[in-house]
Amino acid sequence: MNAPDKERKLGIESCNYLQSLVSRGGGTIFVTPVAIDKHGSTVAELFVLLGNKKALLLNSQMVADGYAWHDKKHSSNCPSRQGLTIAERVAKDKKLGVWK
Repeated sequence: MNAPDKERKLGIESCNYLQSLVSRGGGTIFVTPVAIDKHGSTVAELFVLLGNKKALLLNSQMVADGYAWHDKKHSSNCPSRQGLTIAERVAKDKKLGVWK
């Protein structure tokens, strides 16, 4: 997932939306590292646990709702890669967020 920077269009909205998703899980983010990119940054799947013993995959939710793009370049090792592809297609079709 790649979200707009705060200085760019939808940047603040994207940040606020991510904060709202994290708060649904009580504020704790669980990180599952999947790779290190060429800049030394960790590529990871991010989850919050919901009250009903389910996990919300933040990466997919942000993409599905149009607050981020699927970063295909860095997701080759992500277990949720296919879900991110589908989420982005749905967001594009619905012209949500970054796809308006």
